[in-house]
Amino acid sequence: MNALLFSPLLLGTNILIASAIICLALWYYSRPYPGPGLWTLGILLVGLGQLLLLFGGHWAGLAYNVLSYSLLTSGEAVLVIGVFRFLERPAPWWLVPAVCLTAVPWLLWHWLGEPLEAELVVALYTFVSAFVRALACRALLCLPGDRRLRSVRIFAALMFGLLALSAAASGALDLLQALRPRAGLEAATELLAFNIGYPLWILCLFGLTLLSLRRFLLAAERSAVRFERLMNITSAAVVIVRDGRIVDANPVLKRLFDCEREHYHERPLEYLFETDADLQRQLGRFDGVPQDRVAVRHDGSQFAAELTVAALDDGTQVAEIRDVSGRKSLEQELRQTAARDALTGVLNRRAFIERAKLELAPDRRQGRSSCLAMLDIDHFKRINDNHGHLVGDQALKAFSAVCESQVRRTDLFARYGGEEFVLLLPQTNREQALALLERLRECWSAHRLALPVGELASTVSIGMVLIDQETSLEHWLSLADQALYRAKHEGRNRTRVHAVD
Repeated sequence: MNALLFSPLLLGTNILIASAIICLALWYYSRPYPGPGLWTLGILLVGLGQLLLLFGGHWAGLAYNVLSYSLLTSGEAVLVIGVFRFLERPAPWWLVPAVCLTAVPWLLWHWLGEPLEAELVVALYTFVSAFVRALACRALLCLPGDRRLRSVRIFAALMFGLLALSAAASGALDLLQALRPRAGLEAATELLAFNIGYPLWILCLFGLTLLSLRRFLLAAERSAVRFERLMNITSAAVVIVRDGRIVDANPVLKRLFDCEREHYHERPLEYLFETDADLQRQLGRFDGVPQDRVAVRHDGSQFAAELTVAALDDGTQVAEIRDVSGRKSLEQELRQTAARDALTGVLNRRAFIERAKLELAPDRRQGRSSCLAMLDIDHFKRINDNHGHLVGDQALKAFSAVCESQVRRTDLFARYGGEEFVLLLPQTNREQALALLERLRECWSAHRLALPVGELASTVSIGMVLIDQETSLEHWLSLADQALYRAKHEGRNRTRVHAVD
C-alpha cells in the first residue's frame, strides 16, 4: 500500500488526468478550432494505459499488457495528430496503428517465447514515445502556418523536443540496464522519467495552451479589424450602445450629424432623434427591424433616417443609422408623379377622387356646403381635327394653366379625362362658386393660343352642383355631369347649376 501511495506512476497518472481536464477546457472554449479535442483524447488514453499498468500487477496476462501498451502509444500518437490538426494540416491517422503494432511483436515474444527483461519492454515504449514527440516537434517547427504564431510554436516545439530527448535518453538507459545491468542506472532512469520528464510534459502542455490562447487572441484581433473595416466602409452610421448610452461609433456619424463623434459619447441614443413613444419601444426591443425616424443634427436641422437596433452577445446593442433623405424625396416624387396627369401636370382622376373624399368628409360632418364643377373645352375634337393633336395638347395645357391661376389653394383641380376637367370648391356656397367659375370661363374665353399662323380662341362649358348632403362623391359627379350636358345643349360657353330637389 505504501508503494502505491508513493508510486511515481500514480503521480504521473494524476498529472495526466489534470492535463486532460485542462485540454478538455481548452477544447470546450476553443470550438470550432481543431486540436484541443484530440489532445484531450490522447492524454486520456495515455492516462488509462498508465492506470492499467499501475493496477495490473503480476496477474496481468498478455492481452492486458498489449492493451495497456497500445493505449499508451496510441494516446501519444493521437496527441501528435491533434498538433497537426491545430496547425490545420492533414492528420496522419496512420500513426495510431503504426505505433500500436510496434509493441505487439515484443510483447508476444516476451509472453509466449523467452521472457524479456522488463527494462527492455519499457525501453521499447520510451523509444516509440520519443519518436512520436519528435514528430510533434518537427510539425511545430517546419509546417507552414500563421507567422504571428511563430514564437509560441518555437517554444512548444522546444519543449516537445526536450521531452523527446528525455524519453530517448531514458530508453537508452533502460536498454543499457537490460543488456548490462549496472548500479545507479535505474536511479538515473527514474530521474529522467519523473524528475525531468514530468516537468517537461507540463511545459509541453503549457506551450499548447499558449498556442491556443494566442490563436484566440489573433482571431479576436481579426474580428475586431473586420468589424472596424465594415464600420468604416458602410454608408450608414454604426453606433455601439451600452446601458442605453453611446460608447462608440464609426466616422460616418460625424458626416451624417455634422458633429464630432466625441460630442455624442455617453449620450443616450434617443438624443439623435425626435423622441416619441414609438422610438422608446424600438429602443427597448432590439429586434433588428428598420424603422423610419426623424434624425436631428447638432445644429437642430433634421433629415429622414432609417434606424435599426439589434442586440449583441455581450449585452451591448448596435444601432445602424442611414440617411434616407434621397429615398424619401424619390418616394415623394414618385407619389407626385403617380398623382399627376402626365400632359398637364394637374391632378389625375384617381388622385382627385382619393383627395376629394378626404376633403369632403369633415365638411359633411360639420354641415358645411361645398361645390363640385365639371368643365369641358368646347369643340375640342374640332381643334384636334383642324390643327392637329399637338395643338390640342397645347390647348389642354393652356386651359389647365388658366384654371390653376384662378382657383384657390384649398381647391382641387384635376383632369378627369380627355378634354374634361373637374373642380372641387370646399366650404364654398353657391354664389361664391358661381362667381369663381364665371371668372374662370371668361378668362379662358379671352385667352388666345398662339399658332404658327394666327391665334386660336376657345370656350368652355361648365356644370356645377352644390354639395349639401351626405351622399357619395360619384353621385355628385354624376349630377355635375348632367349640368354640364345642359350647358352644352343650351349653346356652350356657359355655366349651369344642377337643381337638387
